Amino acid sequence: MNLRSDLRVELIDVMGDWTDVVKSARYSTTMDLKDRERDLKLLRRLWRDQHLSPFEMVETVWHFEAPIFVNRHMVRHRTWSWNEFSQRYSESKLEFYVPHGITEEAANKIESVSARAALAYAELFGYGVEKETARMVLPLSTYTYFRGKVNFRNLIAFLKLRTAEDVQPETRQIALQMVDLLRERLPELMEVCWDESR
Repeated sequence: MNLRSDLRVELIDVMGDWTDVVKSARYSTTMDLKDRERDLKLLRRLWRDQHLSPFEMVETVWHFEAPIFVNRHMVRHRTWSWNEFSQRYSESKLEFYVPHGITEEAANKIESVSARAALAYAELFGYGVEKETARMVLPLSTYTYFRGKVNFRNLIAFLKLRTAEDVQPETRQIALQMVDLLRERLPELMEVCWDESR
């Protein structure tokens, strides 16, 4: 059994960039890029005027390591395509989340509950219980590993919701990490669709 307090996000792949948005917007005419200044002006106008379908031409693929309760917040966004590590076919690594900033007494309680769940999980195998059934004793604090793919338009909608001040801290932390990774990989799109629109 392992206790963790980290939440991990990796931007695995990006398909397209801001020029694909511009080319898509011009598809009915020439599909050509003009010059950087004119193309960025069009990009800004598209976003400002909410002509958003061209932004769907850019897609991103992500890997996440987070407790199950965070995963449940994220998979509610049905515009994503999701796949999760299966505790039905593979034995869980038994890593449990303990939040930062809680009292020692609270952290001890979480550790105690996690240890009991880990023991029950292992004991069920000794009784001949299959993995898919044994997993039912694991708490929502159990880490899971999941992958998601989403286009840029829906990604920004997700990030606007999940970076709000009133969002559960763990989900917000993941969303903020995603914003930082996107600024590195898609700086022009993030400047127009994130920084300038906030």
